[in-house]
Amino acid sequence: MAVNIVPPLVLGAALLLAGCGGTGRLAPAGGPLRPCPSTPNCVTTEAADARHSMPPIPYPGTAEAAQARARAALLAEPRTRIVTERPGYLHAEARSRLFRFVDDVEVIVDGGFIRFRSASRVGRSDLGVNRARMERFSARFRAAQTARAVARRSSARRSGIGRSDRGRGCDVTLSACADKKKPPRPDTGSAAAVCPCDVGCYCRRVVIRMTPLAARVP
Repeated sequence: MAVNIVPPLVLGAALLLAGCGGTGRLAPAGGPLRPCPSTPNCVTTEAADARHSMPPIPYPGTAEAAQARARAALLAEPRTRIVTERPGYLHAEARSRLFRFVDDVEVIVDGGFIRFRSASRVGRSDLGVNRARMERFSARFRAAQTARAVARRSSARRSGIGRSDRGRGCDVTLSACADKKKPPRPDTGSAAAVCPCDVGCYCRRVVIRMTPLAARVP
């Protein structure tokens, strides 16, 4: 009959993790995140001590959009599932690969900041798992935020090029350019000005006819 023997080192680590220590206390509905216990198996944006603290993540735009990005960043973690979701709040359970210990991850989206707490339900030491998880979460959220901002700028440029005034010139005198106090452009010898057509353009060296920059874009 085969007998499975757990290596002593693995067994010792399991006993250390499952010993007395952290709790799985969650934030009350509509309330703040709970503070971390004294054990090192917890991190939160609400802590003041370096052992437990992590910085909150600022976000632009709406809380709804930020929560959607936070949700996606959480679910990118292996063995993680959302168990509670309401406006401004997410609670996920993350399980360890070997012993299936459960960590509680909470995210609050409010006031322009993502705040969070990740803590082991049992044990004392987490070998840095909770901090590493939330560092990955923060990196994913910021990356999604950056990608969104780039996409919006690209969309704005495309919509500007497609406007009905594309290619339409506008009349302005050289003195109007001089009033803007812009330096001459080294490639053309002309001065930069703000075109009355609502599209950026450059006025020519002598007078009068300016072509919106949008018309120069291939």
